[in-house]
Amino acid sequence: MRVLVTGSTGFIGKELCSALSRHQHQVFVAKKENQLMSQLIDSTHDTGSTYSILEESKIEVVIHLAAKTPLKTSSSSEESEEYYKSNLLATQDLALLCESRKVKRFIFMSSIKVLGEGKESPYSMDDDAKPYDDYAKSKWQAEQFLLKMRATSNMEIVILRSPLVYGPGVKGNFLKLIHLVEMGIPFPFGSIRNRRSMIFVGNLVNAIEVCITHPNASGKTYLVSDGKDISTSEIIKNIAKALKRRPRLLPIPVLLLKFIGTIFGKKEAMRRLVGSLSLDIEAIKKDLNWNPPFTLEEGMTRTIEWYLSKK
Repeated sequence: MRVLVTGSTGFIGKELCSALSRHQHQVFVAKKENQLMSQLIDSTHDTGSTYSILEESKIEVVIHLAAKTPLKTSSSSEESEEYYKSNLLATQDLALLCESRKVKRFIFMSSIKVLGEGKESPYSMDDDAKPYDDYAKSKWQAEQFLLKMRATSNMEIVILRSPLVYGPGVKGNFLKLIHLVEMGIPFPFGSIRNRRSMIFVGNLVNAIEVCITHPNASGKTYLVSDGKDISTSEIIKNIAKALKRRPRLLPIPVLLLKFIGTIFGKKEAMRRLVGSLSLDIEAIKKDLNWNPPFTLEEGMTRTIEWYLSKK
């Protein structure tokens, strides 16, 4: 297949482009993606010439990974506008452009955050959307646009919602967590028995690849994960095991942690940390006969091997 990937230089994009090339797909990327995204949401530019590659290269599938992701839990009005422009307006313009260029399938990378910040039971496709922050709202609005477009368009649309993605090249809080575990920093999470879904980048890439060609994926929205939930304390234990370190977990009661979070103005952050966020992925497993090719343990090991190789 002739596939165009946006966000090709990002954590997921690099892994995806590499896998697509290995599996004999013809991969195309935008050379200047930051400029491209800004042009897509600026009516003074000719989006047709910006993405002439769609027509000239006869692109069959577009995988839209490019997005503004949150760097912190709260956002300013300026950041809110950036989420709106990058995650909603650019997606709208790109999807319409793809439709006009006769792209066969459009795969949109969304987030489980459109359903909320977690609950005791696993999220499923039957759950109503409850986006909590500006990032989640922008992703949900983009989904809504694509769903409306799907009803009248010949272009096939597929939406994937993922939880936290980890693997070689990971950044942000997960990378910080690895570093803290390696340093031997004690964590007050020994009493936490929550359930968290994550997805190894290799599993996410595999799911995207299946969605490129599988006929049952057309018009669907799927939740994806490693298929195994893990508690916050178990995440730390797994990282420590891969690092060959002894995990330092203090058995602080969950109620006390929540109280401390409230005292220091971190109530929501603590709630997410000790709470559950689990995904039911039976729909994609059943429809597409998809199963994560990597276990959580394998994904964690590969992530730590990459981390140690960079030291």
